Amino acid sequence: MKEIQEIGKLVFDEKTFQILEHTKRESRNTKEIAKLMKQPTANLYYPIKKLIEIDALRIERQEQVKNILENYYSSRHLYSEDKLAIEGDFLTSNLEHVLQWYFVQVHQTAQALKRDVVEQDEGTAEIGYATKTLTHEQWKELNRQIRQLINSYEPEETSEETTDYQFLVSSHKKNV
Repeated sequence: MKEIQEIGKLVFDEKTFQILEHTKRESRNTKEIAKLMKQPTANLYYPIKKLIEIDALRIERQEQVKNILENYYSSRHLYSEDKLAIEGDFLTSNLEHVLQWYFVQVHQTAQALKRDVVEQDEGTAEIGYATKTLTHEQWKELNRQIRQLINSYEPEETSEETTDYQFLVSSHKKNV
């Protein structure tokens, strides 16, 4: 149980999430990751080691720089079409951790909804709900199309300041 708690902390940590984000398109060494995160390099060795241990981060290549062997890390194997793909062997091996991460994401959405109400903000979070009758294959295709729509959406030019919005799309077979 202690191991699950440690991995849970690792998965929920903003620093480890940033490491995964900064290595999803191209492999980077610790110094490059630290520069992107505006963090001292020494602060990244432990989370990188732990991410490697749970196969969330991989050493893609090594380069000799003077007398030092530099590792270049990648999280590309976790992503598909610029979105996190949580399935297959990674899901099987890390189910409890993935569920913990998922609950944290849901909690963050709930906190944003609460902030919107309390602070009477312009609206920074939404929840959508729908039920659709589909075959299993149609359901898989619809999920793929939803992810593709989010990934390929190109808004029209605007003079307003933009910000990142996170989408957490989940679906399941309805219990009858």
